[in-house]
Amino acid sequence: AQECVMSWRTAALFGAGAAVGAACALLISRRRRPPLRAGRQGVCECGVTLWQLDQAALAGHFVSARHKRNLRVTAPAARWVICEDIKEYRNAARELLTREDCVLELGCHVGGTTKVIERHAGQIVGLDTNAEWVAKAAEAFPRCHFIVGDAFDFRMIMKLPFKFSKVFVDISGSRDLAALIQVASKLEKLLAPDTIVIKGHNFKRLLLKATLWLDDPRCFQ
Repeated sequence: AQECVMSWRTAALFGAGAAVGAACALLISRRRRPPLRAGRQGVCECGVTLWQLDQAALAGHFVSARHKRNLRVTAPAARWVICEDIKEYRNAARELLTREDCVLELGCHVGGTTKVIERHAGQIVGLDTNAEWVAKAAEAFPRCHFIVGDAFDFRMIMKLPFKFSKVFVDISGSRDLAALIQVASKLEKLLAPDTIVIKGHNFKRLLLKATLWLDDPRCFQ
């Protein structure tokens, strides 16, 4: 029995590590790429440095699994905006929304952020797992639509009769990165919004610490 428990824990740790690793790769791939180095072939749109490749390797790169995989990850892509706290999250709503936007708000709670979104967006659909909170939000903001549901219930979200241009995600700022990546990546694929705004301080701290090898001058030496 002890061996089974240890096996389960080891598998869980490896699974979490793989998920966070995928998160890092996805996020770093979206960050600004450096300008092409003068006199070199530079950087492929998939993020691979090309100038060190000979003609055979260069020709092979564009039909390689790596090239195709990287392109699938990076394009077409929504803009991901990561906020550390509720102040940043609501400021993003003020600055990024227009009356042309239809917004899906995951984790609407009792409507604190909904109030900000309503002032700037055209349509809002709020979702939360707590029926009592949803009822209070619906009473406070009758112009908005509210649903009791789970942010991970992608089948239900896909059935909503709206074309969302923005998605706001506040499913606990301390939520682990793997869960946030799963929600945002899945909704990006299913809903094709132009922007996804995520509140997650761990997410922001990862980005502040992360860097691209392409941003290191030694990459081109």
